Amino acid sequence: MKQNIFQKYGVYIPTLCVIIFSIKGLLSPHSEHWSSVLLVNALFYGVGFQLTIAGFLHIFNGDDIAEYIGWGKGSPFQYEVGVAGIAFGALGLLSAWMPPVFWIAPVVAITIFGWGAGIGHIIDVHKRQNKKPGNVGFFFYWDFLMPAYLCALLTMHYIH
Repeated sequence: MKQNIFQKYGVYIPTLCVIIFSIKGLLSPHSEHWSSVLLVNALFYGVGFQLTIAGFLHIFNGDDIAEYIGWGKGSPFQYEVGVAGIAFGALGLLSAWMPPVFWIAPVVAITIFGWGAGIGHIIDVHKRQNKKPGNVGFFFYWDFLMPAYLCALLTMHYIH
């Protein structure tokens, strides 16, 4: 199956937005502390957009997503993961308009969800030798690295 450019590289678009808008925010003359700029952009684009889109894909394109991950088609888990993704995405999107104390909620939620999902992918590799790109590719690393990045930035925000 031939993929269009969005299907092939679409998962990287929120990451690119985090980079671009973080640089723009850091260069602004009225910029907040660098950790706050990076954190809000990571929450808004890296969590908000990415998980909202992923949530809708799990709901409306669940069989293809399941196949990409290496899991069975037709499972109701796709709907539940989709709704969870949209909920976490909403927390990320709201972060741009909420006070800094609110940022704790999406960071905690994404850390629990991401690290839990990442451990699930590791278990699936060991139990079923599932090395499909959706199980050990971009999202595997995102599950561990994005929460760690968010936790580090949140810590820096409160230390500053």
